Amino acid sequence: MEALSLRELEDEARRRLDPAVYDFFAGGAEDEVTVRANEAAFARIGLVPRVLRGGRARELAVTLLGRRAALPVVVAPTAFHRLAHPDGELATARAAAKAGVVMVVSMASTVAVEEIAETGADLWFQLYVQPDLGFTEQLVRRAEAAGCTALVVSVDSPVFGRRERDLRNGFLDLPSGMACAHMDGRAIAFRPDLSWDHIDWLRSVSTLPIPMSSRPWRWARTPSPSVVPSSGGSRWPARTESRGCWSCSVPSSTWRWPCAAAARRAT
Repeated sequence: MEALSLRELEDEARRRLDPAVYDFFAGGAEDEVTVRANEAAFARIGLVPRVLRGGRARELAVTLLGRRAALPVVVAPTAFHRLAHPDGELATARAAAKAGVVMVVSMASTVAVEEIAETGADLWFQLYVQPDLGFTEQLVRRAEAAGCTALVVSVDSPVFGRRERDLRNGFLDLPSGMACAHMDGRAIAFRPDLSWDHIDWLRSVSTLPIPMSSRPWRWARTPSPSVVPSSGGSRWPARTESRGCWSCSVPSSTWRWPCAAAARRAT
């Protein structure tokens, strides 16, 4: 039977996926307080009805960072889609292109941004600024060359979250033959020292818009050009505040972001 709602899609994923893979996608940090808070925050979002307006045509299209989207929806950056389907991020991008919405390509994608761009989807690229700024700039150039029109910089991920579901399942590495397609055998590093100086550096090497993914209350008194409200999909330290967040898939503290080992096995 075709799923008719997001909840039914989630139920179908639970039925089809290996339990450890499902827990990786669905789980959050520690006792998952922020997972539940995110769901509650999303449920509180309401629509204001407009009646007696005399109009017949309903227009859902919006302009996001200069690009027209058919819906006010962005596909958030999530890691390792090939865990769920052999086509991985290619399938996600085809769906985004069909729907006419923007897809944010994860830095931890299992398909390279160049291949994803061939689907014709409008793409942004998620970026964790790495300690090796030369390598970070190479990623920026790849995203630009592939046609990505924004760099979504994740700035609220200084440390790994403790993912108890993954620990219980022993889910600590990617399957053989699967790797982070953008990392050239490296592990993704997360930086507690990230600062506005790094954002200024990024602005100096790219003219793309730089929306930043973080908790929105942090930006109340800062000159950020655009902010993506996020608690990192509840996967970072638990009990962080939720304000209607997107879910960004990242692994637990015991993972070492297995891009390096998996990349070596895949070559």
